[in-house]
Amino acid sequence: MTISITQAAAFIPTILANGALERLRAATVLPRLVSTDADFSGSFTVGQTLTIPFLGAVVANQKPQGGTVTVQSPGSGQVTVTLNQHWEVTTVIEDIAAVMTNQSVMDRFLDNAVQALAEQLETSIFAAMDAGATVAVGSYTTDLNYATVLAARQTMTSNRVPVQRRNLVISPKDETALKSDPALQPYFAYGQTQIAQGSIGRLEGFDVYVSQLVPVTGGTDVNNFAWHPRGVVLVMRQLPAAPPELGARQDVVRDPETGLAMRATMAYIPDRLAVQVTLDMLWGVALTTTALNRQALVVRVRS
Repeated sequence: MTISITQAAAFIPTILANGALERLRAATVLPRLVSTDADFSGSFTVGQTLTIPFLGAVVANQKPQGGTVTVQSPGSGQVTVTLNQHWEVTTVIEDIAAVMTNQSVMDRFLDNAVQALAEQLETSIFAAMDAGATVAVGSYTTDLNYATVLAARQTMTSNRVPVQRRNLVISPKDETALKSDPALQPYFAYGQTQIAQGSIGRLEGFDVYVSQLVPVTGGTDVNNFAWHPRGVVLVMRQLPAAPPELGARQDVVRDPETGLAMRATMAYIPDRLAVQVTLDMLWGVALTTTALNRQALVVRVRS
Protein backbone atom coordinates (compact mmCIF):
# COMPACT_ATOMS: atom_id res chain seq x y z
CA MET A 1 0.00 0.00 0.00
CA THR A 2 1.31 3.42 -0.99
CA ILE A 3 1.22 6.11 1.71
CA SER A 4 0.44 9.58 0.41
CA ILE A 5 2.22 12.75 1.56
CA THR A 6 -1.02 13.76 3.30
CA GLN A 7 -1.05 10.55 5.29
CA ALA A 8 2.63 10.87 6.13
CA ALA A 9 2.49 14.57 7.02
CA ALA A 10 2.04 13.96 10.72
CA PHE A 11 5.24 11.90 10.81
CA ILE A 12 7.49 14.13 8.70
CA PRO A 13 8.72 16.31 11.63
CA THR A 14 9.62 13.14 13.53
CA ILE A 15 11.51 11.76 10.54
CA LEU A 16 13.35 15.04 10.07
CA ALA A 17 14.20 15.41 13.75
CA ASN A 18 15.47 11.84 14.01
CA GLY A 19 17.63 12.23 10.92
CA ALA A 20 19.00 15.53 12.18
CA LEU A 21 19.76 14.16 15.65
CA GLU A 22 21.66 11.19 14.23
CA ARG A 23 23.83 13.57 12.23
CA LEU A 24 24.27 15.92 15.20
CA ARG A 25 25.54 13.07 17.36
CA ALA A 26 28.14 12.23 14.71
CA ALA A 27 29.08 15.85 13.95
CA THR A 28 29.84 16.99 17.51
CA VAL A 29 32.61 16.06 19.93
CA LEU A 30 32.33 18.41 22.91
CA PRO A 31 28.77 17.50 24.03
CA ARG A 32 30.01 13.96 24.70
CA LEU A 33 32.86 15.29 26.83
CA VAL A 34 30.87 17.41 29.29
CA SER A 35 28.13 16.82 31.85
CA THR A 36 24.62 17.10 30.44
CA ASP A 37 21.32 17.98 32.04
CA ALA A 38 18.15 17.43 30.01
CA ASP A 39 14.56 17.83 31.21
CA PHE A 40 11.75 17.73 28.67
CA SER A 41 8.86 17.26 31.09
CA GLY A 42 7.75 20.85 30.48
CA SER A 43 8.46 23.84 28.25
CA PHE A 44 11.01 26.59 28.81
CA THR A 45 11.63 30.05 27.42
CA VAL A 46 14.69 31.68 25.91
CA GLY A 47 16.61 33.59 28.58
CA GLN A 48 15.18 31.55 31.44
CA THR A 49 17.62 30.95 34.30
CA LEU A 50 17.84 27.49 35.84
CA THR A 51 19.53 26.21 38.98
CA ILE A 52 21.23 22.87 38.42
CA PRO A 53 22.20 20.98 41.61
CA PHE A 54 25.76 19.73 42.00
CA LEU A 55 27.26 18.12 45.07
CA GLY A 56 29.76 20.52 46.58
CA ALA A 57 33.02 19.69 48.32
CA VAL A 58 32.88 16.92 50.92
CA VAL A 59 35.50 15.33 53.15
CA ALA A 60 35.98 11.83 54.53
CA ASN A 61 35.41 11.54 58.28
CA GLN A 62 36.68 8.77 60.51
CA LYS A 63 33.83 7.08 62.31
CA PRO A 64 34.46 6.48 66.01
CA GLN A 65 33.77 2.95 67.20
CA GLY A 66 30.23 2.89 68.51
CA GLY A 67 29.74 6.51 67.40
CA THR A 68 27.65 8.09 64.69
CA VAL A 69 28.47 9.27 61.19
CA THR A 70 29.24 12.92 60.48
CA VAL A 71 26.50 14.45 58.37
CA GLN A 72 27.67 17.04 55.86
CA SER A 73 25.75 19.77 54.04
CA PRO A 74 28.01 20.67 51.12
CA GLY A 75 27.91 24.35 50.25
CA SER A 76 27.82 25.85 46.77
CA GLY A 77 26.13 22.71 45.52
CA GLN A 78 24.42 24.34 42.56
CA VAL A 79 25.25 26.14 39.35
CA THR A 80 23.17 28.76 37.55
CA VAL A 81 22.64 28.26 33.83
CA THR A 82 20.87 30.66 31.48
CA LEU A 83 19.07 29.22 28.45
CA ASN A 84 20.47 31.88 26.13
CA GLN A 85 21.39 29.69 23.16
CA HIS A 86 18.46 29.31 20.76
CA TRP A 87 19.62 28.49 17.26
CA GLU A 88 17.64 27.49 14.20
CA VAL A 89 17.99 26.61 10.53
CA THR A 90 14.97 27.28 8.34
CA THR A 91 14.30 26.54 4.70
CA VAL A 92 11.32 26.80 2.37
CA ILE A 93 10.39 23.82 0.21
CA GLU A 94 7.90 24.33 -2.60
CA ASP A 95 7.49 20.65 -3.47
CA ILE A 96 7.65 18.85 -0.12
CA ALA A 97 6.35 15.61 -1.68
CA ALA A 98 9.24 15.49 -4.15
CA VAL A 99 11.77 16.22 -1.42
CA MET A 100 10.43 13.55 0.91
CA THR A 101 10.56 10.97 -1.88
CA ASN A 102 14.06 12.02 -2.97
CA GLN A 103 16.30 10.98 -0.11
CA SER A 104 19.42 12.62 -1.52
CA VAL A 105 17.78 16.07 -1.52
CA MET A 106 16.63 15.68 2.08
CA ASP A 107 20.04 14.34 3.10
CA ARG A 108 21.76 17.43 1.71
CA PHE A 109 19.41 19.71 3.63
CA LEU A 110 19.93 17.80 6.88
CA ASP A 111 23.70 17.63 6.43
CA ASN A 112 23.99 21.40 5.92
CA ALA A 113 21.52 22.30 8.67
CA VAL A 114 23.05 20.01 11.26
CA GLN A 115 26.60 21.15 10.50
CA ALA A 116 25.57 24.75 11.13
CA LEU A 117 23.85 23.88 14.42
CA ALA A 118 26.73 21.64 15.52
CA GLU A 119 29.21 24.49 15.09
CA GLN A 120 27.07 26.83 17.20
CA LEU A 121 26.70 24.16 19.90
CA GLU A 122 30.44 23.54 20.15
CA THR A 123 31.27 27.24 19.90
CA SER A 124 29.03 27.96 22.91
CA ILE A 125 30.82 25.31 25.00
CA PHE A 126 34.20 26.77 24.08
CA ALA A 127 32.90 30.27 24.90
CA ALA A 128 31.82 29.16 28.39
CA MET A 129 35.23 27.67 29.08
CA ASP A 130 36.99 30.72 27.65
CA ALA A 131 34.96 33.05 29.87
CA GLY A 132 35.17 31.01 33.06
CA ALA A 133 38.50 29.17 33.18
CA THR A 134 40.74 30.68 35.87
CA VAL A 135 43.66 28.23 35.71
CA ALA A 136 46.12 28.41 32.82
CA VAL A 137 49.35 26.86 31.56
CA GLY A 138 51.53 27.63 28.55
CA SER A 139 52.31 30.92 26.83
CA TYR A 140 50.64 32.76 23.99
CA THR A 141 52.42 32.84 20.61
CA THR A 142 54.39 29.74 21.66
CA ASP A 143 53.23 26.57 19.94
CA LEU A 144 51.88 23.79 22.13
CA ASN A 145 54.53 21.27 23.12
CA TYR A 146 54.91 18.17 25.25
CA ALA A 147 56.10 20.18 28.24
CA THR A 148 52.89 22.23 28.26
CA VAL A 149 50.77 19.06 28.11
CA LEU A 150 52.72 17.78 31.12
CA ALA A 151 52.08 21.09 32.89
CA ALA A 152 48.34 20.74 32.28
CA ARG A 153 48.42 17.19 33.64
CA GLN A 154 50.39 18.28 36.71
CA THR A 155 47.99 21.17 37.37
CA MET A 156 44.95 18.91 37.26
CA THR A 157 46.57 16.17 39.32
CA SER A 158 47.80 18.62 41.96
CA ASN A 159 44.23 19.86 42.29
CA ARG A 160 42.93 16.28 42.67
CA VAL A 161 40.94 16.28 39.45
CA PRO A 162 39.83 12.70 38.67
CA VAL A 163 42.31 10.91 36.43
CA GLN A 164 39.74 9.15 34.25
CA ARG A 165 37.97 10.96 31.39
CA ARG A 166 40.33 13.92 31.09
CA ASN A 167 40.11 15.64 27.72
CA LEU A 168 42.35 17.98 25.74
CA VAL A 169 41.04 19.84 22.69
CA ILE A 170 43.60 21.71 20.62
CA SER A 171 43.77 23.83 17.47
CA PRO A 172 44.93 22.42 14.11
CA LYS A 173 48.22 24.35 14.28
CA ASP A 174 48.92 22.94 17.74
CA GLU A 175 48.20 19.43 16.50
CA THR A 176 50.94 19.94 13.93
CA ALA A 177 53.23 21.39 16.60
CA LEU A 178 52.74 18.40 18.92
CA LYS A 179 53.37 15.93 16.11
CA SER A 180 56.57 17.82 15.29
CA ASP A 181 57.82 18.01 18.89
CA PRO A 182 61.10 16.06 19.13
CA ALA A 183 60.14 14.89 22.61
CA LEU A 184 57.17 13.00 21.15
CA GLN A 185 58.89 11.39 18.18
CA PRO A 186 59.39 8.04 19.96
CA TYR A 187 55.69 8.04 20.90
CA PHE A 188 54.56 8.59 17.32
CA ALA A 189 57.20 6.22 15.97
CA TYR A 190 55.54 3.34 17.82
CA GLY A 191 51.97 4.62 17.51
CA GLN A 192 51.18 3.07 14.15
CA THR A 193 47.42 3.38 14.69
CA GLN A 194 47.70 7.10 15.37
CA ILE A 195 49.84 7.60 12.29
CA ALA A 196 47.42 5.69 10.08
CA GLN A 197 44.43 7.66 11.35
CA GLY A 198 46.21 11.00 11.51
CA SER A 199 45.25 11.36 15.19
CA ILE A 200 47.15 11.87 18.41
CA GLY A 201 45.04 9.51 20.51
CA ARG A 202 45.75 9.43 24.25
CA LEU A 203 48.60 11.49 25.61
CA GLU A 204 49.55 11.75 29.30
CA GLY A 205 46.08 10.64 30.39
CA PHE A 206 44.23 12.99 28.03
CA ASP A 207 41.97 12.00 25.17
CA VAL A 208 43.21 14.50 22.59
CA TYR A 209 40.89 16.02 19.99
CA VAL A 210 41.39 18.69 17.34
CA SER A 211 38.90 21.46 16.61
CA GLN A 212 38.83 24.43 14.25
CA LEU A 213 36.56 26.18 16.75
CA VAL A 214 39.16 26.58 19.52
CA PRO A 215 38.95 30.25 20.64
CA VAL A 216 41.58 32.62 19.23
CA THR A 217 41.99 36.16 20.59
CA GLY A 218 43.49 38.92 18.49
CA GLY A 219 44.26 36.48 15.71
CA THR A 220 47.27 35.08 17.59
CA ASP A 221 46.41 34.01 21.16
CA VAL A 222 45.08 30.45 21.04
CA ASN A 223 43.11 29.06 23.98
CA ASN A 224 43.13 25.28 23.94
CA PHE A 225 41.43 23.59 26.87
CA ALA A 226 41.98 20.58 29.10
CA TRP A 227 39.04 19.58 31.28
CA HIS A 228 37.14 16.90 33.11
CA PRO A 229 33.45 16.36 32.18
CA ARG A 230 32.38 17.42 35.68
CA GLY A 231 33.76 20.89 35.02
CA VAL A 232 31.25 21.89 32.34
CA VAL A 233 27.49 21.37 32.14
CA LEU A 234 25.40 21.51 28.97
CA VAL A 235 21.73 22.10 29.75
CA MET A 236 19.17 21.36 27.03
CA ARG A 237 15.48 22.20 27.30
CA GLN A 238 12.31 22.17 25.21
CA LEU A 239 10.61 25.30 23.89
CA PRO A 240 6.81 25.71 24.07
CA ALA A 241 4.98 23.73 21.40
CA ALA A 242 2.92 25.47 18.75
CA PRO A 243 -0.84 24.93 19.22
CA PRO A 244 -1.94 22.20 16.78
CA GLU A 245 -4.93 24.25 15.63
CA LEU A 246 -2.54 26.74 14.01
CA GLY A 247 -1.55 24.15 11.45
CA ALA A 248 2.09 23.63 12.43
CA ARG A 249 3.39 20.10 12.91
CA GLN A 250 6.18 19.64 15.42
CA ASP A 251 8.18 16.99 17.17
CA VAL A 252 11.13 16.95 19.55
CA VAL A 253 13.52 14.01 19.46
CA ARG A 254 15.94 13.34 22.31
CA ASP A 255 19.11 11.29 22.46
CA PRO A 256 19.31 9.49 25.84
CA GLU A 257 23.02 8.83 25.35
CA THR A 258 24.22 12.42 24.88
CA GLY A 259 21.26 14.44 26.22
CA LEU A 260 21.02 16.29 22.90
CA ALA A 261 17.61 17.23 21.56
CA MET A 262 16.36 18.52 18.22
CA ARG A 263 12.98 20.04 17.34
CA ALA A 264 11.51 19.99 13.84
CA THR A 265 8.64 22.27 12.81
CA MET A 266 6.78 22.15 9.53
CA ALA A 267 4.07 24.56 8.36
CA TYR A 268 2.52 25.71 5.09
CA ILE A 269 3.21 29.37 4.20
CA PRO A 270 0.39 30.69 1.99
CA ASP A 271 2.19 33.74 0.59
CA ARG A 272 5.11 31.53 -0.50
CA LEU A 273 2.94 28.62 -1.64
CA ALA A 274 5.50 26.42 0.06
CA VAL A 275 6.24 24.45 3.19
CA GLN A 276 8.59 26.02 5.76
CA VAL A 277 10.79 23.60 7.68
CA THR A 278 12.73 24.63 10.79
CA LEU A 279 15.20 22.71 12.90
CA ASP A 280 16.02 24.36 16.23
CA MET A 281 17.60 23.75 19.62
CA LEU A 282 17.61 25.52 23.00
CA TRP A 283 20.46 25.19 25.48
CA GLY A 284 22.74 26.88 27.98
CA VAL A 285 26.30 26.17 29.11
CA ALA A 286 28.05 26.91 32.39
CA LEU A 287 31.17 25.91 34.30
CA THR A 288 30.59 23.98 37.52
CA THR A 289 33.97 24.72 39.08
CA THR A 290 32.51 26.89 41.83
CA ALA A 291 29.86 24.35 42.77
CA LEU A 292 32.42 21.55 42.93
CA ASN A 293 35.13 23.74 44.48
CA ARG A 294 37.78 22.50 42.04
CA GLN A 295 38.99 25.26 39.71
CA ALA A 296 41.37 23.00 37.78
CA LEU A 297 38.49 20.97 36.34
CA VAL A 298 38.93 23.30 33.35
CA VAL A 299 42.45 24.42 32.43
CA ARG A 300 43.28 26.96 29.74
CA VAL A 301 46.19 25.69 27.64
CA ARG A 302 47.65 28.76 25.95
CA SER A 303 49.66 28.77 22.77
